[in-house]
Amino acid sequence: MHLAIAASCPICEVASSSTFFRDLRMRVVRFAALIVASGALACKPPTVDDIYAVLPPIGSQVPAFRYPMLDGTTVTPESLKGSPAVIALWSTTCSASLLALKSIAALQANYAPSGVHVVILANDRDSAVVASLFARNGIQTPAALAAGGLADTFTHGQSLLPWRKTFPLPTFLLLDGTGHVVYRQFGIERDSASRLVSLRARLDSLVANPIERRLGAL
Repeated sequence: MHLAIAASCPICEVASSSTFFRDLRMRVVRFAALIVASGALACKPPTVDDIYAVLPPIGSQVPAFRYPMLDGTTVTPESLKGSPAVIALWSTTCSASLLALKSIAALQANYAPSGVHVVILANDRDSAVVASLFARNGIQTPAALAAGGLADTFTHGQSLLPWRKTFPLPTFLLLDGTGHVVYRQFGIERDSASRLVSLRARLDSLVANPIERRLGAL
């Protein structure tokens, strides 16, 4: 009995193997690209209405939170009650937030003498980064670290994008003296002269009206 022994060439085998894996990689890449493209078509960018839909509604009590301040104290909704309060939801990694920073500081400087609380809740995890940025820009507005928790706190865990947790920044919440949301604003105006004008107008109304200031949405 004769055994047929196939001749083999190591170089050909390596070349054949290399070609196989190269073709396999190309198929995987094309398949992944197809999935990404399908997802992009199926997922539309969030609209402004989508953003406001996940924020605390007007007339609702601001969600409970407890964040450490840069000065070592703690901020909670209870600590802001008794006077109108502006909560700026913000981050050092957001260009629009950085654009709004000096407007927030001006808001605090203008309204603090009237007893208004203005506080920045930074979605950052490193207090040194926030403190350094504030020091460089002369910002004295009270700030706390949310450490990535803004989405869980202020949107009840809802996300504007299906593949990762996101939160619209900057966002401003105006509270009355009882902690109810009376005004919301997402984003910051590009024109410096018009920044936070609508927020200021609503805040002026709260400050000027003692009854509304105390009772707000009740």
